[in-house]
Amino acid sequence: MKQKKKAQHQRELVAARQAGAASSKSSRSYASSGGSSSSSYGGTQPTAKKKGWSDGAKGAVIGGAAGAVGGALIDKKKGRGAIIGGLVGAGGGYLIGRGEDKKSGRVQ
Repeated sequence: MKQKKKAQHQRELVAARQAGAASSKSSRSYASSGGSSSSSYGGTQPTAKKKGWSDGAKGAVIGGAAGAVGGALIDKKKGRGAIIGGLVGAGGGYLIGRGEDKKSGRVQ
């Protein structure tokens, strides 16, 4: 029973991909002066879920750890320096990682 469902799901995916490819190539029509346009697209394309940590998350963890170490070494009050450095490092690491995620297409 499970194999039948899996085979049916695979056939549906292939049909959806073929329909999407066919509609994107030939069945678009645009009105030049009427202001309306139509596109026939029959369904949604399945997207593969990204696995693992995003670059933003990795950057936040690495930046936070590096910032905490740096802050503890620089500030005379070790705890305060570690907290401030960790927060600043995590924020900076996240921003850099988020930019990488955007380049790779993981996020929009």
